[in-house]
Amino acid sequence: MALVGMVLSVQAPLNRGLGQVTGRVPAALVNFVVGLCFVFVACLLAGQLTGLGQIGPDWWHALGGCLAAIYVLVTLVMVARIGASGVAAGSLTGQLLCSVAIDSAGWLGVPQRSLEWRVLLGAAAVLLGTYMVVGLSWRERPTAYERRDHTALISFVVMVLAGVLLGIQIPLNGLLAESTGDFASALLNFLTGGSVLALAVLVTGSARNLAAVRRIRWVYLAGGLCGALNAIVALALVGQIGASTVAAATVTGQMVASLAIDRVGFLGLEQRQLNSRRLLGAGLLVIGTIIVAR
Repeated sequence: MALVGMVLSVQAPLNRGLGQVTGRVPAALVNFVVGLCFVFVACLLAGQLTGLGQIGPDWWHALGGCLAAIYVLVTLVMVARIGASGVAAGSLTGQLLCSVAIDSAGWLGVPQRSLEWRVLLGAAAVLLGTYMVVGLSWRERPTAYERRDHTALISFVVMVLAGVLLGIQIPLNGLLAESTGDFASALLNFLTGGSVLALAVLVTGSARNLAAVRRIRWVYLAGGLCGALNAIVALALVGQIGASTVAAATVTGQMVASLAIDRVGFLGLEQRQLNSRRLLGAGLLVIGTIIVAR
């Protein structure tokens, strides 16, 4: 699961490279189409295609894919501004805070859990780790402060809000899986999210840019595989190692890989210094997530 988390951290820079050729909205659509094909094969092999017709009256459970589509669009824009580690830290922070709120209120079919001091301590560790991973990079650019340029801060806040969407998507997928099956629920997510992005492509008039896919390096198409692989492996392992271990392992892999991606400037991203504070912040993020998940 940690290895899949590492793979997932590559998704944003891959999609950014694709977006530089096709445009951001078409790139997000291509991402979902590739992921859809991958998940369809997995669903077929698992014998769960019949689950697509078992949604029932609670059709809104399938809207988690729409939230994922918005998330992919946001990461396409923000990864160039705050780096892969900023995207990871922001999305994980928003996802964690949203999950804590959902657990404490018992929303979306999640069993209600009391807000213990341990959970608050873990959330505080995540927030502090986020500041150390992302906030320090703003300090390293004094010219932005001199110009009162708050773009990095705004970008990070937007990324946190996108992470909140992921926090909502997880229990929605759980509700959907109860009626359709695990792999079928993943397939429905890609279908709904892909439909939203297809509509966005038509509305923005960027459908003609899809032809540019033929000219790009094949590696940039792998972004959709990263998301699909994460969904499938998480569904396959959650029954064996538990949801909290899945979450903690994913966070660990994603943070380690995203720091490395920023350090080397992978796929054209701006190189960002890897120092002791950022490493300590990443550690706090992982530890805080484990504390809350347990």
